[in-house]
Amino acid sequence: MDRITEFTIIRVKMEGFKSFVQAKEFRFGETSYIWGANGQGKTTIADAIAYAFCGGSFWGERSTERLMSKGAKQMCVEVDFVDGDGEVYTLIRRKSGTTTSITLNGNTMTQINLVNIFTDKDIFLSIINPLYFIEKVANDGREFLQKLLPPVSQEDILATLSEQTRDLLAKESLLEPEYYIKNKRAELKEADEQITYLSGQLALLEEQLESNSVTKNKLAAAIKGKKEKIATVMKKQYEGIDIEATKQEYEAAKKSSSADETLALEKKRIEIQNRVYISKFSAEIAKTEAEYKSTVSEYNRLYKQATGIRPGVPCPTCTHALTDAEFNSVKTDITKQLNALKAKGTNLKSQLADLVKLDEQAKEQFLQYQQDDLKKVEVEIKTVKAKTDADIDRLRDIIRFGNFSESQVNSLEGMKAELFADESDLKAMQSDDELRKAIESVKLQIKDNDAKKQFIQYLITAANEYAVKRAEIMLTPLKMNKAAIKLFEEVKTTGEIKDTFKFTYDGKDYRWLSTSERIKAGLEVADLLKRLTGLMYPTFVDNAESINTNFSRPDGQMIFAFVRKCALTVQEPSYAAAKEAA
Repeated sequence: MDRITEFTIIRVKMEGFKSFVQAKEFRFGETSYIWGANGQGKTTIADAIAYAFCGGSFWGERSTERLMSKGAKQMCVEVDFVDGDGEVYTLIRRKSGTTTSITLNGNTMTQINLVNIFTDKDIFLSIINPLYFIEKVANDGREFLQKLLPPVSQEDILATLSEQTRDLLAKESLLEPEYYIKNKRAELKEADEQITYLSGQLALLEEQLESNSVTKNKLAAAIKGKKEKIATVMKKQYEGIDIEATKQEYEAAKKSSSADETLALEKKRIEIQNRVYISKFSAEIAKTEAEYKSTVSEYNRLYKQATGIRPGVPCPTCTHALTDAEFNSVKTDITKQLNALKAKGTNLKSQLADLVKLDEQAKEQFLQYQQDDLKKVEVEIKTVKAKTDADIDRLRDIIRFGNFSESQVNSLEGMKAELFADESDLKAMQSDDELRKAIESVKLQIKDNDAKKQFIQYLITAANEYAVKRAEIMLTPLKMNKAAIKLFEEVKTTGEIKDTFKFTYDGKDYRWLSTSERIKAGLEVADLLKRLTGLMYPTFVDNAESINTNFSRPDGQMIFAFVRKCALTVQEPSYAAAKEAA
């Protein structure tokens, strides 16, 4: 069945429905009037119409228990109506026990069928009941109305903006501008944080470059001095000794004794003595120290920035002059950041101290293990020595120590270890050229992030302009006489658009309207919904005595119900006249 977008009710019949236990019918024209005292059945007629089309009351309640006459076993409502083409329809809804049946011109229907033919409950009741939108839908009014507003394309909105704004937003998706702006602000924050991090890295590299030459020169001088000293000492070690002849004599002695095992142990002892402690914490210590310096640098920068903030001075973040209230907010925010940086610095300093302590403990443990190993091998050597003769020991000592004692040789080996450490440090140091390249790379990254930040700010400004224009265009169809609905509002401090829902009549919030004002406002909303949906359905005004004159009458059929001390009376045009009027 085709959709029905316009109809006029010409007859309503009720049986077993509220106060109408026996069958009772009323006829209606394009404009009909109902009079009666309270409790006579005026609102019952409205409930009957709503029940026939929506399956609930005039106010939308789904429960139908209170609609059935007391003691009745079933209730039935029949509604005759004429559509915009003049075709007459009969809609019947009958409930017996827990079973409900619906027919339209004799065809069995479901509620979903009726929704497809007419419209959903909230729209139908907002048209037929002027107070329904205000009383029942207003809390969700924004979502309700947005579904009915005609779509506005991004291209149509951009066409009303400046060429610069159009170019900026041409490739952006602005289905939800508020969400887009929120994401861009997150990107802006990320760029700021990246700039802060890179600035810390830059300061560290520049400090390293400044001290690099001095450190390298000191190491080079130290290495040169140690090499000369080692050469002098080594020359004295074997001065006056024919080391080759001693080695031959030693080899001959070994062949005539069991000195091979002793030699192997001696090699093992030398290897143990030559072991150099290599820290496994050095990289972590350097990383933590760098992060600590970066945190201190950021803290000093932010602290310097905070000392220059006061009311009337441009905010360092958003650049507009701070009010007293904003000053306190910014001051609180910066104080939180300073406290966070201070806590972070304290934590890093503690971590650094812990790492240094762990490194010292590891070195002590290494030296202890070295001493333990040396003691062990010394015991083994002593055991083997007992089996070797004194001559082999003497020759071995000459080859190993020369003119030196064991302590002098150990001292020489220590000097060699220090030389090796210095040479390793010098080799590991970055050259000045490498540091300069790293500095230029970081500066370029900072420049790129500054440009990115500026472009994002341009996008946010353009998106705000777009959101304002979008709201303006979308709200155009919502214009009414005295009633007004606002779905968006501008945040004065940022110029951004945020969602809202405000319904007023003659400048007053709908929550504080009198009954008369509520009905008048509801009539304007009913007419608005007819325009938005293209549905020309009847409107039923209960308590019509409250509005008398001076109100905006919606297009389409109107039924007015007045409280009057009399029996229920309905202006009943003839069926033919009602059909003709419809």
